[in-house]
Amino acid sequence: KMNPEDDDWRQAACEIIGHIADEQYQRDNWFGRGQFISEPTEMYNEVFDDLALEDVLAAHKYGLTEGQRKTGWAFIEAMSAFERPIDSLTTVQIIDHPMWREIRRTARAFVDSLECDCRKPTSS
Repeated sequence: KMNPEDDDWRQAACEIIGHIADEQYQRDNWFGRGQFISEPTEMYNEVFDDLALEDVLAAHKYGLTEGQRKTGWAFIEAMSAFERPIDSLTTVQIIDHPMWREIRRTARAFVDSLECDCRKPTSS
């Protein structure tokens, strides 16, 4: 039922937002222990630029349900609230910060609502 463009965006969203929900991914990759180089500001760019999440939610794109859009907006709000403070904090301060924990929590809720099949890409 979903068209290929919807599917592509959803896959990308599942991966990007899945990483934001995943504390272990951050502990590994923000500090150079994982296979990927990642950092908080890059995650912001992926959400707001690559996924254009705000535009997608506002324009009712990609067949998202009302419930999915609601959890999406909650995630956007959590990210937006932390956008300024994040610049003055170190990665170590960010990862355990209550506002970043809230971002992880809302990211998880959004990913769960998207019913991603890529939540655990490493396990079979």
